[in-house]
Amino acid sequence: MELLPARADDDHRPVSGRLRATNAALAACLLRLRHPPLAWLGRVCLLWLASAGFCVGHAADWPNGPVRIVIPFPPGGAADQTGRLLAEALSKSFAQQFIIDNRGGADTQIGTELVVHAKADGQTLLYTAAPLIIGAAIYSKLPYDPIRDLEPVARVVENGMLLVAHPGAAGNVQQLLEQARNQPGALTFATAGRTGVSYMACELFASLTGVQVTPVPYKGTGQIMPDLLGGQVNYFFDNPSTSIPHVRSGRLRPLGYTGARRLPALPDVPTLSESGVPRYEAVNWYGLFAPVGTPGMILDRLHDESARIMSRPESIERVERDGLITVSGSRADFAAFLRSELAKWSKVVAERHITPE
Repeated sequence: MELLPARADDDHRPVSGRLRATNAALAACLLRLRHPPLAWLGRVCLLWLASAGFCVGHAADWPNGPVRIVIPFPPGGAADQTGRLLAEALSKSFAQQFIIDNRGGADTQIGTELVVHAKADGQTLLYTAAPLIIGAAIYSKLPYDPIRDLEPVARVVENGMLLVAHPGAAGNVQQLLEQARNQPGALTFATAGRTGVSYMACELFASLTGVQVTPVPYKGTGQIMPDLLGGQVNYFFDNPSTSIPHVRSGRLRPLGYTGARRLPALPDVPTLSESGVPRYEAVNWYGLFAPVGTPGMILDRLHDESARIMSRPESIERVERDGLITVSGSRADFAAFLRSELAKWSKVVAERHITPE
């Protein structure tokens, strides 16, 4: 029996059309089954074909309209800038508009929850950063589980934090540690947001070195920088993009970088691990997610195209100007990274007795 008769025009039909034709041929064969056990099996297979055919056909036609990328941060920051870079390129790749929707607030929970509850059809995506996982480590109750309720698509870019100091403070990390041991609690570290990497980088530093420091909370970098430049606060784990201009002008002193490797924009600044704090690494990563249940074909297409876009020399050059680096890896690699980040920050939260603000 020829289950799938050949057609001369098959190669010219869209993927979804060929899938529907294949399913129709299989269904016709299954309907011919007359023996009771086989008839029962045929009905089960028909139900499966109906479901699978719809999902695969829809995924093959994706995107079938504008795609919304929710960014749970206000406009203007690194998440917004890199998210728009990716959205612009995806719009050209898929010949559909990828539209940025900034939904900041509640430590990124507002925008994240919106995507978690969106239809899993690939038309609504989330572009977010490290606070997604840090928040899960700090908050005992969230309206979602970032590991269970979101599909990791692509880890796009990341940056370590630059440990900077007022010129009148310590000249390197070892001097900082000596001062902290001689004056427990006297050294102040500016922080911006309990779920931010700058705060958690400070707590990880204290956890790994055993020194006592005093975090000083601020609403944001805009409020921190005048006090740091004026010497009212001693140290700050900052995004390189905002600190590098002050480092180059001599108004701030870089002591170390929290990434696994040195920052390309400041190659003479050692990592914290090189500076005598073994195993230290704290990065602010940025990545693309979809609601759980989104068809794998859509996730794979998004991942592959995002990786291709961010591997372009012009993309690498653009993000490196802001102190970021592009990141490669599979969807499985991204999922494993998220689990490891959750384990790391959960341990710091427990050891340092960190609670929500």
